[in-house]
Amino acid sequence: MTDSSGRRRLRPAKPTLPETPKKFRLGRGQTEKERKRKVDRRRQWRASRRWYSTARWKKRKAEQLEREPYCCDCAAEGRQVNATHADHDPPHNEDEWLFFHGPLKSRCQTHHNRKTAAKDGGFGNPKGGKKRWGDVY
Repeated sequence: MTDSSGRRRLRPAKPTLPETPKKFRLGRGQTEKERKRKVDRRRQWRASRRWYSTARWKKRKAEQLEREPYCCDCAAEGRQVNATHADHDPPHNEDEWLFFHGPLKSRCQTHHNRKTAAKDGGFGNPKGGKKRWGDVY
């Protein structure tokens, strides 16, 4: 490969980046309205993530773990394990009132992750995922 001055080039020129980030460009058959709805959902998800860093949530979590210091699922299995998570059960589904006033359960890391993956659609799984034989959720 040679450039305009006749010198030999070792590798091709790097492609330039598009003007808009890929996540905000229209996809095939996607209308502007659908793209805006997708962006709005992302913003809403980000808003609920911010609630976890508020003093109000940290106080509520501490009160829950003080009131119920052991994992409710481990207790059902006959074990006594310290809880590390105040879990929204049922899920708050981006509702601010439910986030701050809805019911909570104390869970250990293992049971919190299992419940989040199976029931809430966390970790890339479908929401309300299939129940397998032996699941407690």
